[in-house]
Amino acid sequence: MVEFGDFKCPACAQFTGVIKPQIVQEYVNQDKAAFYFVNMAFIGPDSETASLAALSVYHQNNDAFWTYYDALYANQGDENAEWATEDFLVSLAEKEKLPVDLDLLRKDIQERTYESELQNDISIAKDTGVTSTPTVFINGHKVDKPFDMEAIDAQIKSASEAVSAE
Repeated sequence: MVEFGDFKCPACAQFTGVIKPQIVQEYVNQDKAAFYFVNMAFIGPDSETASLAALSVYHQNNDAFWTYYDALYANQGDENAEWATEDFLVSLAEKEKLPVDLDLLRKDIQERTYESELQNDISIAKDTGVTSTPTVFINGHKVDKPFDMEAIDAQIKSASEAVSAE
């Protein structure tokens, strides 16, 4: 399962707060599915800044990434204002007590260390035809209603049956 999202996207924050916990509980924690995130930073400049911070956290401690991902969405600012500043992003990691080097996080944001990886994610979104966030795929098939858990359940079941039949 792959989510294309933007840390500045209010609908993505809603998906993360409501749907993702159900997916994690029902499928990821039961080893029935894996959940991946692809950055589609397109709303504003701090979409990229937040993505660069998240990539830094991921590269330092990939388990901490999901805590940071949830915290970014839970503490999301207004879509029309710049809120994902370097200071905010580092202080959020500190507040969440992430097991990462905060100085390295700040340096990675300043130097845009993972810029090429971010641009690769954005290219994947474009090449896949993703035009809005959140967009979710299950085994390469787009989920038509990412806020409908019953539809997601049905699509996961269908994908699981297709894999079992092979």
